[in-house]
Amino acid sequence: MMEISLQNVIIAVKFITQRNLHSRKENDIFVAGFAIQNIVQSYCQKKNNTHLERDTQKMNEKKRRKAREIFNHYMRDNHLERQPCEVCGAKAEAHHDDYDKPLEVRWLCFKHHREWHKTHDNPELLKGE
Repeated sequence: MMEISLQNVIIAVKFITQRNLHSRKENDIFVAGFAIQNIVQSYCQKKNNTHLERDTQKMNEKKRRKAREIFNHYMRDNHLERQPCEVCGAKAEAHHDDYDKPLEVRWLCFKHHREWHKTHDNPELLKGE
């Protein structure tokens, strides 16, 4: 299947328009218009979905950064104390289940933090951490 890009839309429109200038049948013009409409709609839908995903990721990243910033301030000022891992009792790192609640964290060691993300979260997060 052809990848839908703006360049491919332009090529399709030119091709169909040129073809219909030579062929004056109403049916051909209707089919050509429908094909153009489908191509343009598919392209726009793909672009809109990409922008929505990107905007959502940016919002989540801002929340994530803000939650970490607030949490780190509290840790630095000794308002919070590092706890052992909830699973095994080893030295732990903080994990936010909800970035809207920056002081509510789950204490997990590196191994159990990774396991938590594998079972609960998007695998793409594992690449960046």
